[in-house]
Amino acid sequence: MRFIDLERLREIPDWPPGRQQFSTRTPDAWKARLETARAELEKAATQEERGKIIDRYSDLWSEVKIHLRRRSFDKCWYCETSTKGFPGDIDHYRPKKGVEEAPDHEGYWWLAFEWRNWRFVCRFCNSENKDHETGEVGGKANQFPLLDNDESRRIKSREEYEEYEDLWRERSALLDPTVREDTDLITFTSEGVAVPAEKDERLVKHKRAKVSIKVYHLDRSSLNNSRKKIYIKAEKLVKAYRKYMSKWDSEQNHDDLERALEAGKELGLMIAHDAEYSAATITYLQEYFYSHPQETWVIKLLTSPSEPIYASINVQIVDAPPKKRKAGEPSS
Repeated sequence: MRFIDLERLREIPDWPPGRQQFSTRTPDAWKARLETARAELEKAATQEERGKIIDRYSDLWSEVKIHLRRRSFDKCWYCETSTKGFPGDIDHYRPKKGVEEAPDHEGYWWLAFEWRNWRFVCRFCNSENKDHETGEVGGKANQFPLLDNDESRRIKSREEYEEYEDLWRERSALLDPTVREDTDLITFTSEGVAVPAEKDERLVKHKRAKVSIKVYHLDRSSLNNSRKKIYIKAEKLVKAYRKYMSKWDSEQNHDDLERALEAGKELGLMIAHDAEYSAATITYLQEYFYSHPQETWVIKLLTSPSEPIYASINVQIVDAPPKKRKAGEPSS
């Protein structure tokens, strides 16, 4: 999980929805549709009515998805899996139609069209699915647990909500990639397994990380295997850098210097913001430096990663028509 500065979306002209080359609506038309959707939601008397309205206007968040995916360079905000070539999902951080942990809760329907509640994610993190290697089921769906399962803090209705900032009092158990401090609470083993960075199980940091790993399914086998490969590759590159830089220092052979610099360059690419599973590489390099504090080149590398491949290229991803959900199927 890498930090996503969500507030920088405000810098986009006409945000929301932001100007797009292939937009189906003008910004003014989009905003007018947004206000219509919100007005209809406020007038709806039942959860069923609100669900139909949310479905009818779901194109509103689909039309701004391109801006959210650019913030992470096409990667899932939760697990860092690349979605290049795939539509990707918009997850409602606070579920819009119901909350699994609170059966009587009708969902945070008033946040359905609030852009600060939207997260760009992959289908595996967003929807319930089974790990075919372990049989374990994970994926966020309608889950939104609170810290220590303290339901007394949950905002249960529109009347209890005034501003988005009021939601902090709920004390969400789920880590949020748009909160810088949250992204440091998960680390990885040498096997690529996601674990809490805080080892003390009594502390809030440990509890939130543990819950988030389970809910987002960050410990699914495919992710563990991919991150393990990252660890192996990073380890080889560090050894290569040390080997050839040592030879350069003693023999002054420019071929050795070139090989060392190439290894360092590759590591820089692996920790860039657009690199898949870059957090795993960063974790390896940090742990390496802690055990080899004399290797100051590692700190220089961590503080100056390679620039992303692209930062503002117009990319148009055409979503497939939304599938009709079966009765009772969860939707975050």
